[in-house]
Amino acid sequence: MKSTIRVKVKNAGCVAATDFYVKLYVNKSDYATSDEPVAGFPMSEQITRLEPGVTNKVYFSWMPEDGFYRVKVTVDENNEVPEINDKNNVFSVSDEVKAGESGYRAKSESLRIGGKGTLNGGIIYEPYCSYVCLAPDTANSYVYSHVFNPKLSQNAEIVLARLYIYVWGDKADLEHPGFRIGCLPEVELTFNGKVIPNQNIYADTTGASAQNYTYATYCYDVTNPARDKNNWRAEADFTREEPMRFGVNGMALLVVYGDSNSVLTSYWIGEGSDVIMAKNMKYPTGFDFAECTRECMFEGMADAQKTNASILTVLAHYTSYDASKLLPEAGGKGDSLSFQGLGMQKV
Repeated sequence: MKSTIRVKVKNAGCVAATDFYVKLYVNKSDYATSDEPVAGFPMSEQITRLEPGVTNKVYFSWMPEDGFYRVKVTVDENNEVPEINDKNNVFSVSDEVKAGESGYRAKSESLRIGGKGTLNGGIIYEPYCSYVCLAPDTANSYVYSHVFNPKLSQNAEIVLARLYIYVWGDKADLEHPGFRIGCLPEVELTFNGKVIPNQNIYADTTGASAQNYTYATYCYDVTNPARDKNNWRAEADFTREEPMRFGVNGMALLVVYGDSNSVLTSYWIGEGSDVIMAKNMKYPTGFDFAECTRECMFEGMADAQKTNASILTVLAHYTSYDASKLLPEAGGKGDSLSFQGLGMQKV
């Protein structure tokens, strides 16, 4: 991915400076102890004239490989411009700089359909929202539990039940002090006293920044134990083999049930995990709005405008900002949900 480094140069003197060069040095950094020059550097840009007290911006573009770098900028490196003080002509970034593909684009593939069908019955989604965050120096295990209580009729039969746990995690990058990398804890789930194997883990990592987190949705098929309607207890045992932080935003139970007295219902369950953030004034990710749109395909759907249709979208990890952080080209429109090209009125 092409990257641009912007350098601000200010003339702090009393007379204009003319015909001098700004140079950018970039070295590959390995474990913060050794530097390897990067091919194509240093790069130079000339400033023909800079008036006293004026700041000029110089841009350098390059295509870095993923990794860590050290950056230095020099102005008038050979001291060709007469100055009272030339001690401020070198700037070195004290910490390493990380380059890589940001994870804030939406994934190209559609959300996975974890279940679909048509039946006389309905769907219940019951969330449990209790946030916990465990620091690296706390115990290596933690139990997160909840007893669900979906309101089912006496004649209802469980057709499908899925349990979701919404988790994030990170740990210190020991090879690059000051940076953190995404990771996830191990989880063993019991539902109705039975261990549930073979979970699907949908995960995404924020990417090229100093503080990287992995966000995930752990998904379990609990259909068989859920058919015992007397016990809806879910217990997630989190373990970690190394120091790391992780948080649990909550868990949720989704139940599809059949009931001969209910209306004919078609359902689709889209599952996944995606960290998405388009360009904005607070976090200039640089990604267009279309790049940060994730799709879910409902194949075989009838004309929704002729039926009663509902969409439930779960944003387990979400922070909202006011409209002042939007770019002008957003037209005042922030996060949104659309269905068949039509904007939803209630989100």
